[in-house]
Amino acid sequence: MQQARFSHGVSIFGDKTLILGGRVDWFSTTNLASVLLYDITKNECKELAALPYPVSGMATVKWGDDSVIIVGGADSDGQPLNKVLLYNIKTQKSHMLPDMESKRRGCVAAVVRDTVIVMGGRNKRGKCLMSVECFRFDRYSWQELPEMHTAKYLATAVVC
Repeated sequence: MQQARFSHGVSIFGDKTLILGGRVDWFSTTNLASVLLYDITKNECKELAALPYPVSGMATVKWGDDSVIIVGGADSDGQPLNKVLLYNIKTQKSHMLPDMESKRRGCVAAVVRDTVIVMGGRNKRGKCLMSVECFRFDRYSWQELPEMHTAKYLATAVVC
């Protein structure tokens, strides 16, 4: 990569790694909107069309064969976001999805069938969240789910 990244999003598409947003380093307060696609087999990195807004500390999940969903994160002032964005790596186009109920940075997301589940993170007061919400594409809306037993921040989710 031509530029270091911190607190960015990553998704894998076969032999390609998509790298989204983030910050230059721990001390930087400026978020990036850039999107990079690294081809593992060719050892090449190319820049794709930028995100419509700079963001760091967001959750990212692969959606289908050629899209990624960017969930929450923080703006350049470190304030959590409830924005949700669908980014297509082939067309390099972005599409805003409905906002989440809660603003959260450092959250985690997972896809189960046609549903995106978002958990934890921190709110604007810096409080770790136990809340969980899901976006169902068939209803095109967010819905609150039962809370987790403990608050989570910067967690990892795996769906098998």
